[in-house]
Amino acid sequence: MNNIRTITTIALVNFAVVAGIVIGWQMAAKSNQTSIVPTPATFATSTAVSGAASHERPAPQPAPAPAPKPDNRCIVTIQGKRYDVTQLRLTHSGGDVFVCGTDMTTTFFSQHDQQLLDTTMRQYLVQ
Repeated sequence: MNNIRTITTIALVNFAVVAGIVIGWQMAAKSNQTSIVPTPATFATSTAVSGAASHERPAPQPAPAPAPKPDNRCIVTIQGKRYDVTQLRLTHSGGDVFVCGTDMTTTFFSQHDQQLLDTTMRQYLVQ
């Protein structure tokens, strides 16, 4: 008889834990706040200590600051000045020869002259 009570008690506790988790997920889905979903460990602990699931919601937390967007620009240096060649890479007649983040002075002047740097490349100059 004691074995049946023990098995019944374990089954009821397990049911309460699973039901609490499902209810927590449903509440989170409705409020769109996943932070209120109890984990199995915290729910089982609170159930074991208090004898019932806690229905108290934690205090709302401030929204995290948005993560900075990665800088996907291609910046090269020519004669000590920085140029954003991100768009030029797509249309450059010599192909995408740019090595972002490097000094390309020698490479530039092996194919182009100072006049091109002073005129055409001016629009790509990073201020």
